[in-house]
Amino acid sequence: MVRFKNFRLLLLSFVFYALNPFNIAQAQEAHPVIVELYTSQSCSSCPPADKIFGALTQNPNVIGVSCHVDYWNHLHWKDTLSLKACTDRQRQRARYIEQGRTYTPNLVINGRESMVGSKSAKIMSAINTSTAQNAFFKFPLAYNKETETLRIDYPEIQNSKRYSVTYFAITDSYHQEIPSGENRGRSITYHNVARDVVVLPTWNGTAKTESTVRALPEGTDSLLLLANDVETGAIAGYGYLRL
Repeated sequence: MVRFKNFRLLLLSFVFYALNPFNIAQAQEAHPVIVELYTSQSCSSCPPADKIFGALTQNPNVIGVSCHVDYWNHLHWKDTLSLKACTDRQRQRARYIEQGRTYTPNLVINGRESMVGSKSAKIMSAINTSTAQNAFFKFPLAYNKETETLRIDYPEIQNSKRYSVTYFAITDSYHQEIPSGENRGRSITYHNVARDVVVLPTWNGTAKTESTVRALPEGTDSLLLLANDVETGAIAGYGYLRL
């Protein structure tokens, strides 16, 4: 785990200023920044990163998902939001940008850049210089609550690449009292939390419409679909739907 001592109070004191929604470069209006935070309720170094991530998600130009891993669940507390699928995705991302190393808190920007999730200055610098990377293609999404069916319209992409496709069912906020473990006594609100993570078949860039049936967890507020380049791991496309 990444830990902070002397700098923690200083970090928390300026985090909301540093990550004020108006602080992100205005050029981002045309291109969103996609941010994944890998975190855990059982990680004592994670609350500052969770707070930074929460501030980031207030910016309309940021699309974020907080994915709770399960590999710290042995530390006297089982994360109530942890998913094996989050651990699997982080390990897959790490093979591209962390030489296979996984840790919390870990923040990944556009599938291209990985860093400690509590390094606010580095995060802002990476976000504000990422505009040129953000020429994402889009997936229109629709969800039928009666039939529990997600419809995905895949665009036509004129290249020979292949893409891994994953969608996330996301809850806007989730509050947790933590009675034991490394964060014993803390009361934490998590933002844009992945409640379900589903890996879809690899896609080759051919236009098509497909439907997948899966009940959404109670309290799902939005759906996010990410398409990552199989060769580089970079995010190439996304779909986003408010429910």
